[in-house]
Amino acid sequence: MRFGFNFDQALAPLIFLGLGLFLSTTPVCASPSDTPTSLIRAALFESTPSAFAPSDISAEDFSWSWTSKDQTHSQPPANIHVQISPQSLQWVRVSEVLVIPRARLIITAPVTAVSGGHIDYLGVTYPFMAAGQQKLYIDLPIVLLQSANHSVRFSLKIRDGKKLQYQLKINYQPKQSELRNLVMVDSSCSSYQVDGEINQSKQPSWAYVGCRLIHGEGAGYRPAHLEMHMILSEPNLGNSLIINQSEVEATQEGLWVVRTKGPNSKITVESPSLKLNLTHSAPSTVKYGFFGVGLGPYQYTQHSPGTDISSVIPLLTIYMSYFLTETVSLAAFNATNIHKQFLTDTGIYLRTETNRILDRRVSLSLMLGAHAIAFKWDGKTTTRFSAPQGVEALFRDFLKTSYNLSAGAFIYPPIASRSYYNLWLRWGKASYFAEFNYIGLQEPLEFGQRYYSRSVGLSFGFPLFRFL
Repeated sequence: MRFGFNFDQALAPLIFLGLGLFLSTTPVCASPSDTPTSLIRAALFESTPSAFAPSDISAEDFSWSWTSKDQTHSQPPANIHVQISPQSLQWVRVSEVLVIPRARLIITAPVTAVSGGHIDYLGVTYPFMAAGQQKLYIDLPIVLLQSANHSVRFSLKIRDGKKLQYQLKINYQPKQSELRNLVMVDSSCSSYQVDGEINQSKQPSWAYVGCRLIHGEGAGYRPAHLEMHMILSEPNLGNSLIINQSEVEATQEGLWVVRTKGPNSKITVESPSLKLNLTHSAPSTVKYGFFGVGLGPYQYTQHSPGTDISSVIPLLTIYMSYFLTETVSLAAFNATNIHKQFLTDTGIYLRTETNRILDRRVSLSLMLGAHAIAFKWDGKTTTRFSAPQGVEALFRDFLKTSYNLSAGAFIYPPIASRSYYNLWLRWGKASYFAEFNYIGLQEPLEFGQRYYSRSVGLSFGFPLFRFL
């Protein structure tokens, strides 16, 4: 039988190019490992990494209100102009599980009305600067977070010699009705199906929720709590909230951290202007082991001495993993063609998460190990071993919240008439998934002959149980 050009050999250079890019990748942004002492201050640091926008909130959705220090004026001084710099709204990641919006605020005043002054914001002073001969201006970064205590303080000196002091407060006034009471959930919550809703709101507001699963050792089990980090933005927000009927002080301005235990837990958060309901499905105990199965139709092709097969057959897949640490796990798989000329493929690998990029939504992992295949040839079962190595990328919240996409490959390039390619694209959630899979291999036989097999198809799978 003649073996010429085939798809596997054409694919090899492309896969190795991708492998090289994978191994040379460095984080696009920093990965803060803990919550800073002040989220608002951290949001203004130049080193704070940018994040994907979790919603369609824009600069036009914010306005300003003025109050003089003596509470006698609620309008800005004459000819003072305030605006967010166009296209300056940016979401930044202030911790592993939280993002906050910031922007640049521009204040201008004619020299005919104001002779000087400054702004105090978060302990930093911004003096008025000349913009030509007719205007003064201040350009400062600002966090777009509403609360009773978050404001910009003005000290103005007007032309008649008077000194005035004002406070400038941020107001969230979205143009779109669906943004009026908005709950945004971080990708760190994607495994726990966190959902939230704001109701009974007197004024427009928004909330952002991030997650950490906290667990420890117990007698025969590992108890787990879901730690929820909540940022609230509403105009009357003070230093305390009512959480499940109990008054709770803020961890810091605008932030509350709450731990809950058990799936289907509910949290009710009440402030002077809103009521927020949160639910999740995080487990009450943690098990490090996973066992799942998949089944689907595959186009099966096999060429070997005396055998030529090309037909659609069912293919059974089995998945197992066991976490050794948070970033290292043992992974095993099996793929078996259900056919009289069967082929079964079993591998075991050490999977190590090497990096997180793109706002921590994408995990890159290296998979080192080996596999064995068994196939029927010449009336008997033949077994072969080799060591294709693998890479995998996991995209969290891909297309839909709580749904993840993983793409990966195991590779053994053509060497001494042997090759192996296993490529997959898997999308789904914790309870089910769909997977496109390509498995192509070639093995040398006696007298210079070769065995070639290719399976291409779609599997549907689900977890059977978790263990240990």
